[in-house]
Amino acid sequence: YLEEPGAEVLADRFVRQHPENPRATQLYADLGRYYYGQGNFAQAITFFEKAIAQQPGQPADLRYQLALSYYNTNDYARAKPLLDVLKQDAGFADAPGATYYAGVLAFRQGDWA
Repeated sequence: YLEEPGAEVLADRFVRQHPENPRATQLYADLGRYYYGQGNFAQAITFFEKAIAQQPGQPADLRYQLALSYYNTNDYARAKPLLDVLKQDAGFADAPGATYYAGVLAFRQGDWA
């Protein structure tokens, strides 16, 4: 549905008009994942943040993609706290990846402990 002109505007309008609809948050998450997959991390951030604002308990994989979007746009200050939380989630399949990226950021900040 993203190939349609004005799709983002229609998605935003739907969510504003029907915030209680379970599809509303999913729509934002899907848009974020689409842009993430396209390598458009700035746009992915926009929709991941909207999904989390709509429903804070988003799955770890969405929060991980948000953290990596921050990382890939050089917004390390916002990436690091998310990665620090995700790396400690023993049930999260990408916890090793979160540990790696958190470690890279810690190293860049001179935190070698």
